[in-house]
Amino acid sequence: MNETTRVEWREWGREAFDEASAEDVPVLLSLTATWCDHCHEMDAETYADPRIAANVNDSFVPVRVDVDRHPRVRDRYNMGGFPSTVFLAPNGEVLTGAGYLGPDGMRQVLDSVRTMWQTKGSAAARIPRPLREDNPPAGELTADIEQGMFGHLTDTYDETAGGWGQQPKFPLPDALEFALKRDREMALRSYDAVGANLFDEYEGGFYRFATEPDWSGLQREKLLDSNGALVRAFANAYLLTGADEYRDPAERTIDYLTATLWNGEAAAFANSQAPGEDDAYSLDATDRAAAAEP
Repeated sequence: MNETTRVEWREWGREAFDEASAEDVPVLLSLTATWCDHCHEMDAETYADPRIAANVNDSFVPVRVDVDRHPRVRDRYNMGGFPSTVFLAPNGEVLTGAGYLGPDGMRQVLDSVRTMWQTKGSAAARIPRPLREDNPPAGELTADIEQGMFGHLTDTYDETAGGWGQQPKFPLPDALEFALKRDREMALRSYDAVGANLFDEYEGGFYRFATEPDWSGLQREKLLDSNGALVRAFANAYLLTGADEYRDPAERTIDYLTATLWNGEAAAFANSQAPGEDDAYSLDATDRAAAAEP
């Protein structure tokens, strides 16, 4: 059991899903991170509620996943931010999902999912997600598949603010690189939006995402894997354009990763960096120089 909640969390793996199959109940998957303030808040406010915890323990198989340790699970089941609260059938298919849920919202969702499962069972699943694949899907990347991917980017492109989708706004480094050689104008406008809004001009590195369509409402955590991918994306934009506006963020992010996130004693990178209670990232350059380290 997690010490900060009353829920009897299981580890991610086949054993938990076999348990759900044997008991014919859904899985409650909680995607969290040590740096995620809202995750700690949900533990303290929602999962610590005795009635909610009892409901979860009796009617679901609860699974807790650290998204930094399980990036493939994170990418597969992320509901748009963390915490992600995802209800799964025992075969790994998504029933429904949400982000942060307070006590009242969680009670309603638990009742809804339990009723849905009792009446529809696995037929209630809406997105097939194979659980037991040891490798990602493989096969020939046909022109039709590539065109379908590009069509999705075109359909979700935000012509006003750049990037894809409305809210929240993530940097999406893979989408940036994919679009770069297929629609240069769309790609570079999105690069510009990511660079202008998510790049930390003071220290280097990219923030995690913005909550609003206009890239406001910054969530200032900096994730190692996202920043590594954005180094590659911006370096490739520089190789294609020769513009320093793409080279500079890549170089400064490398400096950030190899200085701030590098733990020389352990010879390893930290997973991420969070703002902390004082949110030093939100200060101007003069005040930030004297602020405590995030």
